[in-house]
Amino acid sequence: MKLQLKSAGRVVKQQKQLLHERAADTMRNMIIEGEILPGSRMPEIELCTLLGISRTPLREALKVLASEGLLILTPQRGAMVTDLNVDQLDATVEAVAYLEASAARIACRKAEDRELKEIASYHSQMVDAVESGNIKRYFRANQDFHVAIANASHNPLLIEMHTRANAHLMRHRYQTIDKIPDSLRDEFIQQHGDIAVALLARDADAADRAVLRHLDLVGQAASSSTS
Repeated sequence: MKLQLKSAGRVVKQQKQLLHERAADTMRNMIIEGEILPGSRMPEIELCTLLGISRTPLREALKVLASEGLLILTPQRGAMVTDLNVDQLDATVEAVAYLEASAARIACRKAEDRELKEIASYHSQMVDAVESGNIKRYFRANQDFHVAIANASHNPLLIEMHTRANAHLMRHRYQTIDKIPDSLRDEFIQQHGDIAVALLARDADAADRAVLRHLDLVGQAASSSTS
């Protein structure tokens, strides 16, 4: 018996959604890590070639990044990468802190065991990266750690808000990645470990406190780097 679908178009829609989300993830990381510089134009033909996609999913991905404030879309001129807004850094850190603390609390209740173990694995990757002196790998594991906490909440609205705020925070942190003292990075890693332990134990109160404690220190470090 053949597979019967109520709407064949639904399958196509899901495929396009996945494609433009992947494109948005790739470009978001490139902006965060400074591979695409502030003020850069985003020519569609070059981006289609780079990402291996057509213009339709590319344009959807650009709209996603524009909604996050990473791009500006203008008629006839296309997309342009925004400048980093350090004036809103304190507000950004505060937003990420409370969104992520809420996500951690929800994750203790709703996340699958494999998701919590994945979060803990990113902490292990951070430890390994620092021991091997690979700061860029440390940054990416750090970024994946925080994104995974939001995703583990299974709350689409919370995830969307966290993605937007966290992208701006990570963008700033990448620019200052080489300025972090080893002692402070060690403390960051310890705090990530505390978060992972609380999540694995499904201790919502401890996870909430650990996230807020960590992002308070992140905020202090970020503020001192811009002063």
